[in-house]
Amino acid sequence: MKVGYWPTFLLIRPMDYVKNTIESLIPADCAIIDYNDFSKSGKIKLIIDSSSGIDLESTSILAKKIKKSETINDFYPKGVQLEISSPGIDADLIYPFQYSKNIGRKIKIYTTDDRELIVTLSGSNETRINGNLKNGKKVELAYDQIQKANVIIDF
Repeated sequence: MKVGYWPTFLLIRPMDYVKNTIESLIPADCAIIDYNDFSKSGKIKLIIDSSSGIDLESTSILAKKIKKSETINDFYPKGVQLEISSPGIDADLIYPFQYSKNIGRKIKIYTTDDRELIVTLSGSNETRINGNLKNGKKVELAYDQIQKANVIIDF
């Protein structure tokens, strides 16, 4: 048997069951930004976001749902340590809703053709963003043209 080969009856690896279970418990308006399962130590780190933001109450409710899950309890019979948070202020923008909730802010964009742009975001939809460069020139980019984007924090 080759290393990394999974027979057809094991197409879903055990830890994928855990992740799939957690995904099924996430509210519909939320998205998983990052997921790390440290199964040997019994720890799961989860970063979630939504168009309306994530607050302490939301993370607490989700943590209770996850800890009550039969699948989680089967995989972690001694209990699981959960760390659930929202993305940091400097986190990459990944989903269209993250761009939408930052309209009016300046974002730094690294494009797939190796340009670095500072854009004041004026609009976004499911396929693209638009905004203005410092010189006032309008710019429109499809998400597949964006390699990385972050909100610029002005103090």
